[in-house]
Amino acid sequence: MKPRLSLKHHLTLTYILLAVVVAGAFSLVSYISIKIIEDKIVDAPRGLEETELVILLSLAVGFVVSVVLAAGLSVWSVRRVIAPVAALADAVNRNAAATELPSRFAQDEIGVLARAFAKRTDELQQFLQREQMFTADVSHELRTPLTVILGAAEVLTVQLPAQSAQYTSAERIRRIAAETAQRISALLLLARADSASQAPYTELNTVVESELEHCQPLLYGKAVQCKLQWQAPVFARVHTELAGIVIGNLLRNACRHTEQGYILVQLGAGQLVIEDSGVGISAAVHARLFQRFVHGNDSPAHEGMGLGLSIVKRVVEHIGWDIQVETPPAGGTRFVLNFPPR
Repeated sequence: MKPRLSLKHHLTLTYILLAVVVAGAFSLVSYISIKIIEDKIVDAPRGLEETELVILLSLAVGFVVSVVLAAGLSVWSVRRVIAPVAALADAVNRNAAATELPSRFAQDEIGVLARAFAKRTDELQQFLQREQMFTADVSHELRTPLTVILGAAEVLTVQLPAQSAQYTSAERIRRIAAETAQRISALLLLARADSASQAPYTELNTVVESELEHCQPLLYGKAVQCKLQWQAPVFARVHTELAGIVIGNLLRNACRHTEQGYILVQLGAGQLVIEDSGVGISAAVHARLFQRFVHGNDSPAHEGMGLGLSIVKRVVEHIGWDIQVETPPAGGTRFVLNFPPR
């Protein structure tokens, strides 16, 4: 619907009115001054100095009155025009729901803007809701076959002799199924907006040891030494599954890209450092390292899809941590995770 009175027309009429008021005030003052002059000249033709003083005083009073009227009209106009914009900006800043945005039914430009904001807010909320529902549905549907696989693998590990080759395969299937189930639980946690604030305290030392053990097959045949350095158990408010995603992805990257040398994990209060002596990160992709489908060495033949670090970045932001990437003086890669200490 076309606005009956646009903001441009409203401001134009306001300043026209302001000009009329100022001109009218001066005209009134001038008329009063002329009448006073006439009366003074008629009543006291010799008091010209007194008449001049009265004229100057009248003009001064008229000027002050005109300024006051102009200021008052300006303040009223600004409040009338800006107040709806300020209210809309405050509602948008508070992430108010679409139905709570002010001026949605106004017939001017502010109303058009408010309805556009309401429509976009509603679309974003629906998109986020669909994403959360999709993640929850997929996670739920995958849990059932994983439970069957995990149960069958556990039965096989019990029935098979521990020295047989089939036992090793069954144990590997069981371990991978259990890890996948944990990742699915992590997806469910990511779909919940409030899961980070409700997380329990988790011992990160245990998570590091577990994830490093899972990465051992990636180091077979490599002259790589793994070093774990910490003085005491370190706790952080995070779900074990989410901490496993972050630490596991960083450790797997270190194991894949390090052919010889070391992988160092340093854990202290409020900080976790994972450093390797591998190939390092190409300067061309350093700034966009945490984007989707970006590989650290920018090689087309690189193993993987380039999603691991983007997932790490998303999880880190979700749990309120901070991640930084550095290049050690001797080469390689260093990831620094900062988190609120217990």
